[in-house]
Amino acid sequence: MRRQIIQFIVKLLRQRYHKDIVEIKDPFRDMKVLLAGRKVQVICDIGAHHGEMAIMFSTLYPSAIIYSFEPYSQSFASLKKNVKNNPKIQPVHTAISSANGTAELYINAQDSSSALSATGEMGRKYQSWQTETIGKEIVQTTTLDSWGSQNKIPEIHLLKLDIQGYELHALRGAVQYLQSSVRLIYTEVEFVKIYNENCLYFELEQFLREYGFELYQLYNLTSGEDGRLVTGDAIFIHRDRVTI
Repeated sequence: MRRQIIQFIVKLLRQRYHKDIVEIKDPFRDMKVLLAGRKVQVICDIGAHHGEMAIMFSTLYPSAIIYSFEPYSQSFASLKKNVKNNPKIQPVHTAISSANGTAELYINAQDSSSALSATGEMGRKYQSWQTETIGKEIVQTTTLDSWGSQNKIPEIHLLKLDIQGYELHALRGAVQYLQSSVRLIYTEVEFVKIYNENCLYFELEQFLREYGFELYQLYNLTSGEDGRLVTGDAIFIHRDRVTI
């Protein structure tokens, strides 16, 4: 059904604009193909929001346990409610970062855009309807390596990150897993500083290359009204653990 919807959209755009439209790329289809025949037993969903992605992963990988990390208390309550009947999804009420402790979470008008960093100038320019801060909350933080050690999780095979520019912080706290077991990373990427502390795409790619990961594809690219590339998603694959 998802494939049919994408084909319909492509056809509609071609009819409307009388141009050849590049096919919309489907990251979930690509993940399924890239990981076909490979062990996917542990997935970490970092920045789970209300559990939409976790539910998708549980369908794609029915034998996997999915650990869904969400720091914002209201979103975490929705996450727990939405996945309560799915024993494969385990909600975890903490933020993944580069250090263990606590941090200030900026609660934004669109709660999925809440972040561990204040909204910056580019956020106000390109995403003001989403990133206006309406409150703050103190949240627990941990590194993925620390959490995994404490919970005796020997391997992570698929890592998803959607944490509003804090992805590099999270990856710096996950080096043991990057070195040992992660096969594929699906992450949000930013091309401008929406948040004061957000990493930019080139910084993320440079870091991941040091651990054997290479860009496979970009998805869901968004631009401002001035045409400037703002955000998107990306799949990175480990060169020795995933072959194309």
